[in-house]
Amino acid sequence: MKAAAETVVGGRPFACDIGAFNDDTFVYIAAFGLFTDVPYETKQEYKNVLGHMAYILEGMKRLPSIKSYQMKVTAENLEIEGDFIFGMITNSMSVGGFKRITGKYVELDDGEFEVTLIKRPTNAIELNQILTDLVNRNIDTDQMYCFKTLPFILNPKKRLPGLDGEFGGRHRVVDMENRKQALEIRVPWPENVLI
Repeated sequence: MKAAAETVVGGRPFACDIGAFNDDTFVYIAAFGLFTDVPYETKQEYKNVLGHMAYILEGMKRLPSIKSYQMKVTAENLEIEGDFIFGMITNSMSVGGFKRITGKYVELDDGEFEVTLIKRPTNAIELNQILTDLVNRNIDTDQMYCFKTLPFILNPKKRLPGLDGEFGGRHRVVDMENRKQALEIRVPWPENVLI
């Protein structure tokens, strides 16, 4: 708490990007598919006792009933059609406490999203490889699309459940927009910086 108070008093302003889709806004992540309901479905008493491990255990219960979403993704210089078990659109260096799974060279104020789409595995070996790649933070593989982009559109064949961490509704078309440097926050001054 002391460090946070020092940042409020002596920090510097930093204008970071925020994201918007349809009529909703997000700062950190918008996601669909595998495990995205874990944060709001995990019982609070388990979170209190087990912490981060509660999310992992709750997620493991979902593996036998993996759903996928057929969709067309239209980005800047890219158009993809596929069947995906997971997708995340982020402006963050970590997700769910896991660092370096959102891509390389992440900048929080560049006006671009980091996007990861995981293809539906066709067999247990491919599923195992996807899980291994995620644990090892190897996010640019044959089973995934990983790219940076400005605004883009998801056109799912079925309604798509929304935001990670809380229920974000069900969407027929998801029109993503990056609002560059739209939110100003206070951050600590870096060490060795002359004011």
